[in-house]
Parts: sequence; C-alpha cells; structure tokens
Amino acid sequence: MATGKTTATVQCPECTETITIPVCLTHPHGNGPTMAIDLRPVQDHTNTHVATYSTKLPTTAQQPGRAAERATTRHTMPMATFEGPATVLANGVEYEVEASLSSSTEEVRVPGGGHLRGLTEWRGTLQTRTSDDAWNIYQADQPTLRADGRDGAFICTGTQAESTSIDINGSGPAPFGD
Repeated sequence: MATGKTTATVQCPECTETITIPVCLTHPHGNGPTMAIDLRPVQDHTNTHVATYSTKLPTTAQQPGRAAERATTRHTMPMATFEGPATVLANGVEYEVEASLSSSTEEVRVPGGGHLRGLTEWRGTLQTRTSDDAWNIYQADQPTLRADGRDGAFICTGTQAESTSIDINGSGPAPFGD
C-alpha cells in the first residue's frame, strides 16, 4: 500500500484568505486510491462569515489521465439567530441571562452532482448577572438553555475569572429558530 501526504489550498471568497488543509492519499494494492481531507482549518475559518470553499487536488496527487476532482464545502452562518433574554437551568437553579446565539448547517457538494446536508450546530455567548452566576453555570454538569419557548442542552466552552460572559456550544436541536 502506498501512502502520501500533501496539502491543498482553498480560498475564502468573503475575505480572500488562503487556507492550507492537510490531505492524505492512500493507494491500497488492487484497489483504487482513497483520499482523506482534514476540513477543520476551513471550519475554524468559517466561524465568522458566510463562505464557499473549493479544493483542487495538486497535480502530484492526480491519477495519470484523470482531471483533478473537485469537492466543495459550504457553511452558511448564521442560519438562524437569537438575541435576547433566556433562562439557564443548571444544577437545579434557574439563572436569567442575555443570550446571543446562532446556528449553521454544513452542506457538502459531492462529485457527480448533488449535495449532502450536514449537521446543524448552534453556539453563542451568554451574559449572566454576576460572575458567580457565570461560574455556577460553567461548572454545571448538564446545563439547559430555555430561549424562544424551547429548551436546548449545551456545554460551556469558555469563560474568564470574574467574568459574566460564557461561550457555549449547543448539543442537539437549537432552542430557537425553525
């Protein structure tokens, strides 16, 4: 089995920044080649704006006689947003917060036409009344956010000492939007 590692570049059409992504090519004996593309650098970049990315295999990674294949990934941010008062239930206590939330859905265009709809994710920032409230929510085992009349589980991904701000990532359906 032959294996090779290379990189590909993609360009963000919103800000024209070039992003380098790792590509691993494997060619098992008797089978066609496979390719693994790590899209995490692209996903990290798309957290702030709408963008469409195209990748083209470098010439050295092409099979003889075949044109380079194209794969396109689209992140649409935000798909839905929520700005306003919300309630967090954490360890049996309700906390009033101000929430700034958004959701996005990834779409992947597949070779040969068509596309696949990926997971919908939601994230945002909560502003608590006190830094103690923020710390209690941050330390909770299974906090739940009630916004727009619905509940959604989340995990805390960041806060600072003495801060009233908490960064969160949703888990499961968003408690806002459609």
